[in-house]
Order: sequence, then structure tokens, then C-alpha cells
Amino acid sequence: MFDLSDYVCLLLVTVLTVLLYWYSTSSFGYWSKRGVPYIKPLPLFGNIKDQLLNKKPMLEVYHEFYQQLKEHRFGGFYQMKIPTLMVIEPELCERVLVKDFQYFYDRGFHLDPEREPLSVNLPLAEGATWRNLRYKLAPTFTTGKLKGMFDQIKTCSDILVGHVEQESHLGAIDFKTLLGGFTFDVIASCAFGLSFDKNDAMKRKLREIINNVIQPSKLTMFKQMLIVLYSPLAKMLGLKFFSKKVEVLLANLVEETIKYRDENAVNRNDFLQLMLNVRKQEESGKFDRLTEELHPEDEVINQMKHAEVGEGEEEGHKVFMSNAVITANSFVFFLAGSDSVSSAIGLIVYCLTEHPEIQEKVYQEITSVTERHGGKWTYQSVKEMVYLNQVMQEALRLFPLGFVLPRICTKDYRIPGTDVIIEKGTRVSIPVYSIHRDPRYYDSPEKFDPERFAGNNFKPNPRYIPFGDGPRTCIAIRFAILEVQVLLARLISEFKVRLNKKTKTPIRFCNTPNGLNVVGSLWFDFEKRT
Repeated sequence: MFDLSDYVCLLLVTVLTVLLYWYSTSSFGYWSKRGVPYIKPLPLFGNIKDQLLNKKPMLEVYHEFYQQLKEHRFGGFYQMKIPTLMVIEPELCERVLVKDFQYFYDRGFHLDPEREPLSVNLPLAEGATWRNLRYKLAPTFTTGKLKGMFDQIKTCSDILVGHVEQESHLGAIDFKTLLGGFTFDVIASCAFGLSFDKNDAMKRKLREIINNVIQPSKLTMFKQMLIVLYSPLAKMLGLKFFSKKVEVLLANLVEETIKYRDENAVNRNDFLQLMLNVRKQEESGKFDRLTEELHPEDEVINQMKHAEVGEGEEEGHKVFMSNAVITANSFVFFLAGSDSVSSAIGLIVYCLTEHPEIQEKVYQEITSVTERHGGKWTYQSVKEMVYLNQVMQEALRLFPLGFVLPRICTKDYRIPGTDVIIEKGTRVSIPVYSIHRDPRYYDSPEKFDPERFAGNNFKPNPRYIPFGDGPRTCIAIRFAILEVQVLLARLISEFKVRLNKKTKTPIRFCNTPNGLNVVGSLWFDFEKRT
């Protein structure tokens, strides 16, 4: 027999279930009311059940959305209860990213700098705060600065080649793990001016911090999703995107480094020094323009200079290079530079092991170019390795690291040729991976064919956007490309690379919202060339 308390409990559970159902489905009529084709959602989960339950990686889930909506120019889906628009047509993607950028200039993280000091960085900043930051940081990646960093990248590449030579005699190499050390060394040198000594205490501390962030637990990823999708609720629950421990460790590290440079009059050619120079200019009141003449190759910086944000956004959003801002941008430089670049290199080498004839053609080009330059490795010689460039572009077509580009509509926008209004605050998704593999745009899209990119040299177009496009293109795109080019050229010049059977094929990717991280590792056999 049930007593009264049992009935009360049952009633409460019923009421709570009904309320939860109502709340989780209350927005599910959003797309149908606006005449937008959409994917039917499920209560509580929306359309991302498999992603939330870790049954499928986000990459596969969003690719399935694309397949269901690809006969339309755009379509809707739901991230839990949040209506999100997926842009299918490449020309409409170009409008969102480039032509009508002023309507879609934010990425939708909405992090409070007071609670999240590490959020005042280029990828996460919004509106005029982002534009102000980018204007000041853009000189880091001009052609002149890249040429100055070449020797540091080359030294790191030589060190990794030496490690490969030592370990190759022992059998297959866990290349994914080895690459993590290489990309970290490059960023440590080019961003902080740290030595290549693996026993450097500061480097060890920094490596520990970065590893904790790029390998988050499932719980951490879920918390970060809640923060992005339901920021008021997350704030009420006291959730943070980055842990307090990471904030404190990084802040102390940057403060120690700045103090050392000030006390010892140290001036280096690195990212940290650029930010310190910006601060000096701010303090003198003279920072009002880019301080370096731009090269014709510096298209990203030119795009940034002319980027517009919403009316009335500029005032009150000046960003000064405080220690907190320097820490936030040093952090994201390490984060993106270490994880993304190592993933790219690993996937490109994987493609070359699957196509030994293409690998041999790359080797022949590298040999020819270096002989033409008297055996010297220079910025110019690497830039002349055209076929290597094509290989990289084709690999990044198949495996774009930014497989989905998130945007937020920042003011009401009518989709050209329709009566559909994208309302301010609506989330927008650009399915890069799916566009890159659409047979309407690429013949035999699953085939690895570097000839597709003869003469392109990483120029974005509506159907090829591995680094994004428009003013919010990755600011370090050319630094990343140079880093990948140099290491690949050095590796292929010294070794024949083969896929080892320890690598699980076909490769699968982790369920992460950023980057393509291979499940398990990439194991390769390296045979020294004679």
C-alpha cells in the first residue's frame, strides 16, 4: 500500500518531469514557424544526443546534419533546446564569414572577463574588443616577423628529426606524442623565447598547464558546453570555462618572465615581446597604427584592418596590454599552436603514408629545391616547395582542423533571396568538413589528390576554408603553415615514412568541439634515406 508521502513524491516527480519536458521542448517550434527546413529534435537533447552521450564525435554528428539538409541553402537544428542555423550553400557561407561579416562578427562564447580573465584573447573576444586586440596583435605574423622566426622553427625541426632517427631503430614511433613536444618547443621559443632544453623548469611547468587544457575530461567538456549554450545558468552555478589553477599558474609564469626581462633588459623577437612593446606604446600614448610596412602576402592583416563591427561598438572597448591580457593571449597562442599544428602534421604524414608515390614526389621536389639553394634551408627555399604546399592543402581539405565554424548573428539579418530573418543572438554553424567532402564541389571527394590545388597557395574560397575566411580568419595561419612546411620538408628529406599496423584504421576522431584529435595514436615506421 502507498502512504500519503509516496503519493506526494510521485506527484512531485511527475510535475518535475512535465516541467523539464516543457522547458526542454519550449523552443522546438522555432524553425517551423519561420519556414526553415529543420531536423526533428528530441526532448532534452535536441539533435545532439549522440554527441552528448559520447556515442559519436561532434564531427560525425554535424556531418550527418549536413547530409540531411544538403538539398537546401540552409537548415535548422537544435543544440539541446538552442535553435542553430546550419549554412549549407558555400556562397551563403561566404556572406556570413566575409561579405556580411558585420552581422556575424562574434563566435558566441559570451565569457565574462571579470570571471574568466583568460577569455580576453583573439579567438574568444567579441565585437570591438576583438577588433582592438587583433589590430594590436596582427604585427606578430607579418612576413618580416615570420622570416625572423624561421631559424627557431628550423632548429626545433632538426631536434625532432634527431629524435626520430634515434627512436626509429627501436621500431614504430608514436608520432602523435613526439609531435606534441615539437609544436610545444616551437611555440615556447617563438612566443616566450624559452630555450630548447627539455629540462627547463619553466617549460615543464608550462607544458603541464597546456596538457591539462588540451586533454579535458568528458565532465569538463560538458561544463564548457553548458557555459557556451546557457551562460546565465552556468554563471549561477559558478561554472568556469578555465580552472582557477590554470589561471593562477599562467599568471605567475607570465609575471615572472616579464619581471626577468625588465630586470635584465632582455629584448627578444617573440610574441611576448611584441605585447610588451605594445604596452610601452600605449603608456606613451603613441599606439595608433601598425608599426611595420605590410608585405603583399599579408592579406589576413589587411582584412583585419578593414573589419567593421556593430555601430556604437568601438567606444568603451579599448583593450590595454595589462599582464592579464598578455597572459590570456600567450595562453591561447600555446593552446592553438601546440594542439592544432601537431594534429595537422600527423594527418598530413598519414596521408603521405597512404600514398607512397606522392610522398616520393614530395621528396624529389625537396631535394631539387635544396640543391638549387646550395643545400641551405631558408625561408625562401621552403616557400618554393610548391608541391609540398599542394599536399598540405589537400590533406587539410580532407581533415580541416576547424571542421565547424561557429558564429552568432549580432543584428537581424535577412537571408538574400528569402524572407527568412536570422534574429540577433541566433547561433550559426558553417560545416567546413562537410563542404570539403561534398561531391558537388569536388570530384571523388574522398580521394587524396594534391593536383586539385595547383597554383592555389592556401587562398580561401567559398568551397575551401580550412582556416576560416574573412576578418576572423586564424591570425596565425601563415605561422602555422610555415611550421608545418618546415617540419614536413625536414622529415621527408631524411626518411621514408610508412604506416605501422599499430595505428587503428580507418582513423576515428575524438568527441571534441575544436580540432581533429585522432583516437589512440598515429604509429609510423621511419626508414632513413641513403
